[in-house]
Amino acid sequence: MTVSSGDTVLLDPDLVPVEKHWDIRWTHCHLVLNKDKKTCHHRRCELLTNGTLRFEQVQPQDAGNYTVEVFDKEGIRQAKRYFLLQVEESSSSISSNNSVVRSVVTCFVLLLFLLLILIIFIVRRRSQSTTSRGQMEDNVYMAMHSHHGNTEKQEEYKKEDDLVYVPFDPAALNM
Repeated sequence: MTVSSGDTVLLDPDLVPVEKHWDIRWTHCHLVLNKDKKTCHHRRCELLTNGTLRFEQVQPQDAGNYTVEVFDKEGIRQAKRYFLLQVEESSSSISSNNSVVRSVVTCFVLLLFLLLILIIFIVRRRSQSTTSRGQMEDNVYMAMHSHHGNTEKQEEYKKEDDLVYVPFDPAALNM
């Protein structure tokens, strides 16, 4: 029997008519259900009074071989039957798993990106602080004139910039 994950499943042994005091036992790996223990440990499966095993929200880990045995009140086995339960993951659970994986990967990439930006910021900050701790430099400003090919203006500024030196005699002031 093949079912989808999350479905409700009934494994009906459809055996001989079961009397009230007969013992019906279902076994699967580490699971044993009988008249004394009618529900499994995860509470998703239950042994019904007619001998049917019912699963609520079947999961992939529920897949496998199941055996049902029917014993009369003297303990003599009256019937035995095997079931193979195959559980396929539903497309919604696969897509939800994929969306979870995508979300985790996206968060991880964003975290790495932010970490990279933080490291670059710290390295630049440290390199700027080491250069400012060095010897102070004087900024030198100089007036520059450019007239882009206007030779008349260039000649005019050259004449203004040439200083004229004349000899100075301090005795000339006393006159």
